[in-house]
Amino acid sequence: MRSSTLAILVAFLVCSSSIDSCHAIGFGQWYWRPWLPPWMRLGRSNHPAPPPPPLPSQSPPSVSPPSLPPLHNDHPPPPLLPPLPKNSHNPPLPPPSVSPPSLPPLQNDHPPPPLLPPLPKNSHNPPLPPPHPPSSNPPPPPSANAGHETRKSPTFNVLKFGARGDGKTDDTTVFRSTWAAACQVEASTVLIPEGYEFLVGTISFEGRHCRKNIVFQLDGTIVAPTNRENWGRDLSNWIVFKRVTGLTVRGKGTIEGRGSDWWHVSSSDDLEAIEDAETNVDLLDEDKDDDDDDEDNPTEQVTFSFYRGVKPTALRIYRSDNAILTGIKIQNSPNCHVKIMNCNGVKVYNFSVSSPGDSPNTDGIQVHRSRDVVIHSSTLACGDDCIAIQKGCHNVTVYNVTCGPGHGISIGSLGPNHSKACVSNIMVRDIDMHDTTNGARIKTWQGGMGSVQGVTFSDIRMSRVRYPIIVDQYYCDKGKGPCSNQTSAVAVSGLTYENIRGTYTDMSILFACSDSIPCTDITLNGIDLQPVQQKKGHGRHHRHIHKPLCWQVFGEWTQPKAPQMDCNVQAGRPSTYDKVRSNLNMC
Repeated sequence: MRSSTLAILVAFLVCSSSIDSCHAIGFGQWYWRPWLPPWMRLGRSNHPAPPPPPLPSQSPPSVSPPSLPPLHNDHPPPPLLPPLPKNSHNPPLPPPSVSPPSLPPLQNDHPPPPLLPPLPKNSHNPPLPPPHPPSSNPPPPPSANAGHETRKSPTFNVLKFGARGDGKTDDTTVFRSTWAAACQVEASTVLIPEGYEFLVGTISFEGRHCRKNIVFQLDGTIVAPTNRENWGRDLSNWIVFKRVTGLTVRGKGTIEGRGSDWWHVSSSDDLEAIEDAETNVDLLDEDKDDDDDDEDNPTEQVTFSFYRGVKPTALRIYRSDNAILTGIKIQNSPNCHVKIMNCNGVKVYNFSVSSPGDSPNTDGIQVHRSRDVVIHSSTLACGDDCIAIQKGCHNVTVYNVTCGPGHGISIGSLGPNHSKACVSNIMVRDIDMHDTTNGARIKTWQGGMGSVQGVTFSDIRMSRVRYPIIVDQYYCDKGKGPCSNQTSAVAVSGLTYENIRGTYTDMSILFACSDSIPCTDITLNGIDLQPVQQKKGHGRHHRHIHKPLCWQVFGEWTQPKAPQMDCNVQAGRPSTYDKVRSNLNMC
């Protein structure tokens, strides 16, 4: 038995040495090449192995070789692993006595981690940071402008367009050219630089075909022409901004109107009546703004020539929503300093007006047919109303304003020539008035229609004011002779006066209300007004102190009245309240 086993072993070794298909690897590990699966058929060189030589003709021994033990690495490849590329080197196999571990995955053969974008081709993969425990505070989302460079809005300097800025050369045409270029770019800035004085005639900055949010940066000075012929045909305007959405007029500069040559031209005319006539003409194009004509209504310009004493308004903002006026100073305007007309969402703050107290018809700010207007933190000194709120105004707020000299803060005049006027939701608070003709005033023409309702005057401090509280429903044009009493009137209802204190020089309270349409729902609270003690011998400056007057006033006075303010405010509502309500319903 032992001899036969030895013979079989010798025969097997002889066969192994004579067959070229046997191959030994590593630590005595061997196997038949044809038995290997395709993924394991890797040679040690880059050249394919030659085919095995033909077997010799002699047949093998009659004794069959014993069953061979299972080959290592003869198992199928691990699942999900792709076949290795050709001509690659097979990693060394482990010793036969130890079961080979699963083949390690190829480097970078895994899919990228979730939520991370694939790296671009030909880029080097940076080493991944060590893992961190999840944070309780997730990282903020990326900015909406991440990856985008913030562009600075362009500036158009009038000097670069050819303006001289010497105060003598007419720069009107250059200003127009600068505006034309700037208005093609959204959020652009027109710069009037500091240290220059620009002579500019009548000019209209049209914005109908402009981009939004243009800034008019006034740091220098703009002066008006001294020759009236340079004003052209339209004497109602000087600087006009029309139909500019998101307009901002700002800076530390000045608009000098040189109005002293205009103020005494029509000294014999009733200047307030001229103002009312001008207002009516200004509004002629109320329903014609949808036309395609870029010019103003020609009827407006022609009609002005028929009125004596018409003078230019320094700055007019017309049909421009969400406008801002801040920082600049306007002084010595020939007529009204600022008119806000047919606008929504206008803000005026840190703004100043300066003209002599005797300069006629030089209102500080007029607001016409506009809503959601806020005026605050400003100083207004002029020869007429510091602020005049005209027909068609709603939701107007005025606060932290210093007024004086001037004619106070007024609503009106309203309802001339039997017209309808509607004003509502007006708040005037935290005001300082000194040396003004009136304080909180409402004035309406006889024969008018419509209403003033929802008005509050509060926290007003007055010093040497002639008429601190006044409602006049008998207003008329004194230049046309005596005015007859008329039955129709603009209704005045829902007025509140509270915390009004200070001194006056003529009459503390004056309510001159209509017989047919009285003032209703009037509330007075915290009123403390004292007469100024004047010494005798002051000549024309000496005024006689009058008792207060309350005619056809219905409402309540919520505190005891001092003798100088003893005024007959009737409780309840008048018997003619149906007429009042009819006028209120018109608006």
